[in-house]
Amino acid sequence: MQQIKECKQDTRLGTCKVIENLLEANKCQIAISDQFGDPGYIKNALMEKGRRIELYQTPHAERDLAVVAASILAREEFISKMEELSEIYQFDFPKESSNVDEKAKEFVEIYGVDALKNVAKIHFSNTSRIVGRELKLDRIEEFEREIKRNKPEHPTGEYYSTLRLECFSLLDSFESELRRFIESKLKLAYGDDWWERCIPKNIRDKAEKILKEEIKNGETVSKLDGLQFSHYEQIICDSQNWKVLQVIFGDKNVLMGHFRTIVEIRNRVAHNREITLDDKIKLLGSLVYIRTKLKGQKTLDNLLD
Repeated sequence: MQQIKECKQDTRLGTCKVIENLLEANKCQIAISDQFGDPGYIKNALMEKGRRIELYQTPHAERDLAVVAASILAREEFISKMEELSEIYQFDFPKESSNVDEKAKEFVEIYGVDALKNVAKIHFSNTSRIVGRELKLDRIEEFEREIKRNKPEHPTGEYYSTLRLECFSLLDSFESELRRFIESKLKLAYGDDWWERCIPKNIRDKAEKILKEEIKNGETVSKLDGLQFSHYEQIICDSQNWKVLQVIFGDKNVLMGHFRTIVEIRNRVAHNREITLDDKIKLLGSLVYIRTKLKGQKTLDNLLD
């Protein structure tokens, strides 16, 4: 019963949030919604702007042409996002409700439980059924609750701009740390010619082309400055390099899942696309996972020195 209550609350709040967001940019007087049980559920939960409009709730609201159009647009966005996730994780996500548990179990076997939070809701009993146990809150989930508590009731454009800048700062710091790690570990294992021996030729050629342009423009650069963000996963998971780095990172598929989450959000930041609070939470989860591995190795190195 508690789960059903939470589900209804999520639906109600989600509907109200959509109405509020639309009213930020559109001065409309009427909204139409499917009726979820008691009509008072949504009406009573509407925030300041939503209370000013006339809200019509009716079963089978798709009888209205505007609702049909909105449903088509929502479905298109859903399909687009599913295809994007499938490309990122190289995994065939189901677009309908059948075989969801089986697919989720398959995903967890490949990428681990932590990555499941990046592609699905984990609030209900389905998750326990999929992973075979109850999930305990980790520090990222605790941090997630703290972040959401501090979210303003009515986020502005400035809020989302700040969110994007925060993600950019997190990524920039992580990239610098990761570059130092890659160079130090591969140089230690393969010597001064680690660049030629450890960096796949297709990546090396692209990087050296960028470096030539930078040097021509008078910039002082290192070899790693020519790499793109998507290259780090390929370098670390390269079969030769993995022999050295596996002891640090453990499960390759889990690591790849976190890298793909980071790259997806990094690309959205770089191309000035919308960044949400959930994106920041996902980014933090994946950054903490990888940084914990790097920190553990750094601590071990210090003990051995």
